Amino acid sequence: MLIDSMVIKLTRGGTGISPDYSLTIYGNGKVVYDGVENVKVKGIVESSIDTEKFISLLSEFKESGFFSLNDVYSIEDSITRPYTVISISIPKETGEVATKSIKYYHGDKNVPKELKTLENKIDEIVGSNKWVGDLSEYEGFELKKEAKPSVKPPIPKKQKMPSKPIKKKPVKLIAVGVIVIVAVVVTLYILYPDFIS
Repeated sequence: MLIDSMVIKLTRGGTGISPDYSLTIYGNGKVVYDGVENVKVKGIVESSIDTEKFISLLSEFKESGFFSLNDVYSIEDSITRPYTVISISIPKETGEVATKSIKYYHGDKNVPKELKTLENKIDEIVGSNKWVGDLSEYEGFELKKEAKPSVKPPIPKKQKMPSKPIKKKPVKLIAVGVIVIVAVVVTLYILYPDFIS
């Protein structure tokens, strides 16, 4: 059956605290989870879903209008935002494989809500929360840039510094000064007695 060869892939990534992981779901029910960062379980885990759930995923793709949507939805500061990539590969009877992939950045208002619904549905059907954690806390996550003040704060006026109190000279220094002065006076008296009198 062609359905067994179909592959659906969901990748979440980005910067900051956003979860970084991928889910690969095969038409035969095999599921491969690969946890990279900010998730409960890191590394590769294999699981499975039944065929009915895979078929319900295919109907979600159809209802979302996935195949008629843009391949990329991005905004100016996309590099700072979490992103999601959803892809589906469908084999043709000729042996070729048709693949449609859409990458979109969170915070872009042009992203159709059907795409976000599809993303959440893939996680829900696979039950990725047991590996990733609660994704609701990451909804609408954006890295905030540091806000710079638009008005520079006024430069405070220079205040007059109070004059420093005059430190008293140590007693020893004063005593030495007096002795020097007395010695000079005595020397002058001896050398020039007429000058002193």
